[in-house]
Amino acid sequence: MSVVNLSLQVLRIGTGLTLTGDTLSATAATTVANTVIAAAGSSLTLAGNDSAGATLVLGSGATITLSLAAWQGTTVRVNNQSGNYTVTATDYYVGYTGAGGHTITLPAASTNTGRLYLVKSRGGTFTLDVTGGGQLWTNAIVSSMSLIAGECATVVSDGTYWVVIAMAGGIITV
Repeated sequence: MSVVNLSLQVLRIGTGLTLTGDTLSATAATTVANTVIAAAGSSLTLAGNDSAGATLVLGSGATITLSLAAWQGTTVRVNNQSGNYTVTATDYYVGYTGAGGHTITLPAASTNTGRLYLVKSRGGTFTLDVTGGGQLWTNAIVSSMSLIAGECATVVSDGTYWVVIAMAGGIITV
């Protein structure tokens, strides 16, 4: 848990939303500069709806308590594919369930900086490739890689390459 101490007497954010000391009161959800601000009980949620994200700027005097529970109870999109497939921005986990011989294609790394995907073979061997001849960075720069049954790759875009940050292999026997 992170605590930021600021001093603030009264802050009015748009219509119907007021922060007085440590009390946020709202009569309705408020939109300010492409940022949706919604109050629910004692919590404040910022959800940016453009590429700039969301920003809350406060003066001095207020106390803000942030609880960061990343991945705790998080739901991700599961997308199982049995043939050739191009990964989209809405994917997170792509499971290959086909018999083998297909290609799962990642989007261009240059337009997906920071995006993370998990790709797993739940079937036969498939090829992991990058749109437009892009490249993967494993322990060397490659144009594609194969995943056999049971293997899983976690990749993240650094803006130039899809970097393989984790690899788990083979069938797990219990």
